[in-house]
Amino acid sequence: MTSSSQHAPTVWWILGGGGHSAELVDTPQCSVLFAESVCRTRTLSATARLTACAATV
Repeated sequence: MTSSSQHAPTVWWILGGGGHSAELVDTPQCSVLFAESVCRTRTLSATARLTACAATV
């Protein structure tokens, strides 16, 4: 059974400098551009955003 729905999404937890947390879900359908848009949407520190984007690559 080779179904894409069987693939479990990877969840990344990124902690910001102010104690904020962002949950990024990495799925085969998600692209780097989508990850970057999520990072920009979250109000996190620059370091946290870079870490989040790097984790989804």
